[in-house]
Amino acid sequence: MNLAELRTMVRGFINEPDPASTGSTGFWTNPEINTHVNVANGKCASLHSSIGGAFPSLVYVDFNTTAPTSASPGGFSGYALPSDATEVVRVELLSSNLAAPVRLEELKFPGYEAYPNSPPLSQSLGTPTHFFIRKAQIDLAPTPDGIYPIRLWLNTRKITLSEDTDTPSFPAEYHDMIAVYAGILCLIKASLMPGTASVSSRLAEMYRMREGDFLSSYGFGQGASSSLDVIRGLNGY
Repeated sequence: MNLAELRTMVRGFINEPDPASTGSTGFWTNPEINTHVNVANGKCASLHSSIGGAFPSLVYVDFNTTAPTSASPGGFSGYALPSDATEVVRVELLSSNLAAPVRLEELKFPGYEAYPNSPPLSQSLGTPTHFFIRKAQIDLAPTPDGIYPIRLWLNTRKITLSEDTDTPSFPAEYHDMIAVYAGILCLIKASLMPGTASVSSRLAEMYRMREGDFLSSYGFGQGASSSLDVIRGLNGY
Protein backbone atom coordinates (compact mmCIF):
# COMPACT_ATOMS: atom_id res chain seq x y z
CA MET A 1 0.00 0.00 0.00
CA ASN A 2 1.12 3.55 -0.61
CA LEU A 3 0.78 6.48 1.78
CA ALA A 4 -2.68 7.47 0.51
CA GLU A 5 -3.98 3.91 0.88
CA LEU A 6 -2.50 3.58 4.36
CA ARG A 7 -4.13 6.85 5.39
CA THR A 8 -7.50 5.58 4.11
CA MET A 9 -7.08 2.38 6.13
CA VAL A 10 -6.22 4.38 9.25
CA ARG A 11 -9.36 6.50 8.81
CA GLY A 12 -11.38 3.30 8.57
CA PHE A 13 -9.94 2.00 11.84
CA ILE A 14 -10.67 5.23 13.73
CA ASN A 15 -14.03 5.82 12.01
CA GLU A 16 -12.97 9.16 10.56
CA PRO A 17 -14.30 10.10 7.08
CA ASP A 18 -11.91 11.39 4.47
CA PRO A 19 -12.10 15.22 4.45
CA ALA A 20 -12.16 15.13 0.65
CA SER A 21 -15.49 13.28 0.73
CA THR A 22 -17.14 15.41 3.42
CA GLY A 23 -15.81 18.87 2.64
CA SER A 24 -14.82 19.39 6.26
CA THR A 25 -11.43 19.38 7.93
CA GLY A 26 -12.28 16.49 10.23
CA PHE A 27 -10.84 15.72 13.65
CA TRP A 28 -7.61 14.28 12.23
CA THR A 29 -6.00 16.14 9.34
CA ASN A 30 -4.10 14.35 6.60
CA PRO A 31 -0.74 15.74 7.84
CA GLU A 32 -1.50 14.42 11.35
CA ILE A 33 -2.28 10.94 10.04
CA ASN A 34 0.76 11.05 7.75
CA THR A 35 2.95 11.75 10.79
CA HIS A 36 1.55 8.76 12.65
CA VAL A 37 1.90 6.56 9.56
CA ASN A 38 5.57 7.50 9.32
CA VAL A 39 6.17 6.76 13.00
CA ALA A 40 4.54 3.37 12.52
CA ASN A 41 6.48 2.78 9.31
CA GLY A 42 9.74 3.46 11.12
CA LYS A 43 8.78 1.05 13.90
CA CYS A 44 7.88 -1.72 11.46
CA ALA A 45 11.02 -1.13 9.41
CA SER A 46 13.12 -1.42 12.58
CA LEU A 47 11.34 -4.65 13.48
CA HIS A 48 12.09 -5.98 10.01
CA SER A 49 15.75 -5.01 10.36
CA SER A 50 16.11 -6.60 13.79
CA ILE A 51 15.16 -10.07 12.57
CA GLY A 52 17.31 -10.21 9.48
CA GLY A 53 15.42 -8.15 6.93
CA ALA A 54 17.79 -5.25 7.33
CA PHE A 55 18.30 -4.42 3.69
CA PRO A 56 15.03 -4.72 1.79
CA SER A 57 16.19 -2.08 -0.69
CA LEU A 58 19.81 -3.14 -1.16
CA VAL A 59 21.39 -1.95 -4.41
CA TYR A 60 24.92 -1.61 -5.68
CA VAL A 61 26.65 1.17 -7.55
CA ASP A 62 29.94 0.77 -9.42
CA PHE A 63 32.41 3.56 -10.08
CA ASN A 64 36.06 4.03 -10.91
CA THR A 65 38.42 6.02 -8.74
CA THR A 66 40.22 9.02 -10.16
CA ALA A 67 43.95 8.67 -10.69
CA PRO A 68 46.37 11.41 -9.66
CA THR A 69 47.36 13.81 -12.42
CA SER A 70 49.94 16.50 -12.83
CA ALA A 71 47.22 19.03 -12.04
CA SER A 72 46.24 17.20 -8.86
CA PRO A 73 49.21 15.14 -7.74
CA GLY A 74 47.57 14.31 -4.43
CA GLY A 75 44.77 12.40 -6.14
CA PHE A 76 41.20 12.12 -4.92
CA SER A 77 40.05 10.26 -1.81
CA GLY A 78 36.44 11.46 -1.55
CA TYR A 79 33.47 10.54 -3.73
CA ALA A 80 29.84 11.65 -3.43
CA LEU A 81 27.25 9.08 -2.39
CA PRO A 82 24.00 8.70 -4.36
CA SER A 83 21.32 11.03 -3.05
CA ASP A 84 18.94 8.19 -2.19
CA ALA A 85 21.49 6.21 -0.15
CA THR A 86 20.50 5.84 3.50
CA GLU A 87 23.31 3.49 4.55
CA VAL A 88 26.57 2.14 3.16
CA VAL A 89 26.44 -1.59 3.82
CA ARG A 90 29.61 -2.81 2.14
CA VAL A 91 32.42 -1.44 -0.07
CA GLU A 92 34.37 -3.69 -2.41
CA LEU A 93 37.47 -3.34 -4.56
CA LEU A 94 36.64 -5.28 -7.69
CA SER A 95 39.06 -7.49 -9.55
CA SER A 96 39.40 -7.27 -13.30
CA ASN A 97 37.08 -10.24 -13.83
CA LEU A 98 34.71 -9.41 -10.89
CA ALA A 99 35.32 -12.93 -9.56
CA ALA A 100 36.96 -12.13 -6.26
CA PRO A 101 36.07 -8.70 -4.87
CA VAL A 102 38.06 -7.52 -1.84
CA ARG A 103 36.04 -6.03 0.98
CA LEU A 104 37.32 -2.69 2.26
CA GLU A 105 37.31 -2.22 6.02
CA GLU A 106 35.43 0.72 7.51
CA LEU A 107 37.17 3.32 9.63
CA LYS A 108 34.89 4.99 12.15
CA PHE A 109 35.23 8.15 14.21
CA PRO A 110 36.72 8.22 16.75
CA GLY A 111 39.45 5.67 16.29
CA TYR A 112 40.50 6.22 12.71
CA GLU A 113 43.79 7.54 14.09
CA ALA A 114 44.91 3.91 14.41
CA TYR A 115 45.07 3.71 10.65
CA PRO A 116 48.71 3.64 9.37
CA ASN A 117 49.97 7.05 8.27
CA SER A 118 47.06 8.61 10.13
CA PRO A 119 44.97 10.49 9.52
CA PRO A 120 43.57 8.82 6.37
CA LEU A 121 42.94 12.25 4.86
CA SER A 122 46.69 12.56 4.40
CA GLN A 123 48.05 12.43 0.89
CA SER A 124 49.51 8.95 1.18
CA LEU A 125 48.83 7.07 -2.05
CA GLY A 126 48.19 3.39 -2.67
CA THR A 127 45.61 0.69 -3.27
CA PRO A 128 42.49 1.45 -1.20
CA THR A 129 42.08 -0.86 1.80
CA HIS A 130 39.74 1.18 4.01
CA PHE A 131 36.88 3.65 3.74
CA PHE A 132 34.99 6.02 5.99
CA ILE A 133 31.85 8.09 5.64
CA ARG A 134 31.68 11.86 5.95
CA LYS A 135 28.14 13.19 5.57
CA ALA A 136 27.16 12.43 1.96
CA GLN A 137 30.65 11.40 0.91
CA ILE A 138 32.74 8.25 1.05
CA ASP A 139 36.50 8.58 1.49
CA LEU A 140 38.97 5.87 0.47
CA ALA A 141 42.26 5.26 2.20
CA PRO A 142 44.97 5.29 1.12
CA THR A 143 44.09 7.83 -1.53
CA PRO A 144 43.95 5.82 -4.78
CA ASP A 145 47.18 5.98 -6.73
CA GLY A 146 45.42 4.88 -9.90
CA ILE A 147 42.10 3.90 -11.40
CA TYR A 148 40.37 1.22 -9.32
CA PRO A 149 36.88 -0.24 -9.82
CA ILE A 150 34.83 0.15 -6.64
CA ARG A 151 31.42 -1.31 -5.80
CA LEU A 152 29.22 0.28 -3.15
CA TRP A 153 26.44 -1.78 -1.60
CA LEU A 154 23.82 0.69 -0.41
CA ASN A 155 20.59 0.57 1.50
CA THR A 156 18.04 2.89 -0.10
CA ARG A 157 15.21 2.01 2.27
CA LYS A 158 12.69 4.83 2.49
CA ILE A 159 11.57 5.39 6.07
CA THR A 160 9.74 8.70 5.55
CA LEU A 161 6.76 8.58 3.22
CA SER A 162 6.25 12.05 1.79
CA GLU A 163 4.24 11.66 -1.40
CA ASP A 164 0.90 9.86 -1.52
CA THR A 165 2.44 7.39 -3.98
CA ASP A 166 5.37 6.49 -1.67
CA THR A 167 5.38 2.85 -0.57
CA PRO A 168 7.03 1.38 2.56
CA SER A 169 9.88 -1.07 2.12
CA PHE A 170 8.31 -3.23 4.86
CA PRO A 171 6.87 -6.44 3.30
CA ALA A 172 3.62 -5.56 1.53
CA GLU A 173 1.57 -8.37 3.07
CA TYR A 174 2.10 -6.73 6.47
CA HIS A 175 1.47 -3.09 5.53
CA ASP A 176 -1.73 -3.25 7.58
CA MET A 177 0.49 -3.34 10.69
CA ILE A 178 1.56 0.21 9.86
CA ALA A 179 -2.06 1.37 9.59
CA VAL A 180 -3.07 -0.38 12.82
CA TYR A 181 -0.21 1.15 14.79
CA ALA A 182 -0.89 4.58 13.27
CA GLY A 183 -4.53 4.23 14.31
CA ILE A 184 -3.48 3.64 17.92
CA LEU A 185 -1.33 6.77 17.82
CA CYS A 186 -4.18 8.80 16.34
CA LEU A 187 -6.52 7.80 19.14
CA ILE A 188 -4.25 9.38 21.75
CA LYS A 189 -5.66 12.72 20.56
CA ALA A 190 -9.20 11.43 21.28
CA SER A 191 -8.38 9.74 24.59
CA LEU A 192 -11.20 11.53 26.46
CA MET A 193 -13.89 10.66 23.92
CA PRO A 194 -16.34 7.85 24.83
CA GLY A 195 -15.38 4.51 23.31
CA THR A 196 -11.80 5.47 22.49
CA ALA A 197 -10.28 3.09 25.02
CA SER A 198 -12.25 0.18 23.61
CA VAL A 199 -11.18 0.90 20.04
CA SER A 200 -7.56 1.40 21.12
CA SER A 201 -7.63 -1.93 22.95
CA ARG A 202 -8.96 -3.75 19.91
CA LEU A 203 -6.34 -2.15 17.66
CA ALA A 204 -3.60 -3.05 20.14
CA GLU A 205 -4.69 -6.69 20.11
CA MET A 206 -4.86 -6.62 16.32
CA TYR A 207 -1.33 -5.24 16.15
CA ARG A 208 -0.03 -7.93 18.50
CA MET A 209 -1.69 -10.61 16.42
CA ARG A 210 -0.26 -9.29 13.16
CA GLU A 211 3.18 -8.79 14.74
CA GLY A 212 3.03 -12.41 15.85
CA ASP A 213 2.11 -13.46 12.31
CA PHE A 214 5.01 -11.45 10.96
CA LEU A 215 7.56 -12.86 13.42
CA SER A 216 6.29 -16.39 12.84
CA SER A 217 6.80 -15.97 9.11
CA TYR A 218 10.50 -15.44 9.87
CA GLY A 219 10.68 -18.44 12.20
CA PHE A 220 10.28 -16.54 15.49
CA GLY A 221 7.73 -17.13 18.20
CA GLN A 222 4.81 -14.93 19.10
CA GLY A 223 6.05 -11.43 19.94
CA ALA A 224 4.58 -8.32 21.52
CA SER A 225 5.69 -4.74 21.24
CA SER A 226 6.79 -3.16 24.52
CA SER A 227 5.97 0.29 23.13
CA LEU A 228 2.30 -0.71 23.06
CA ASP A 229 2.30 -0.67 26.85
CA VAL A 230 3.19 3.03 26.78
CA ILE A 231 0.49 3.76 24.22
CA ARG A 232 -2.08 1.85 26.26
CA GLY A 233 -1.35 4.14 29.19
CA LEU A 234 -1.66 7.26 27.06
CA ASN A 235 -5.00 6.07 25.73
CA GLY A 236 -6.30 5.36 29.23
CA TYR A 237 -6.78 1.59 29.19
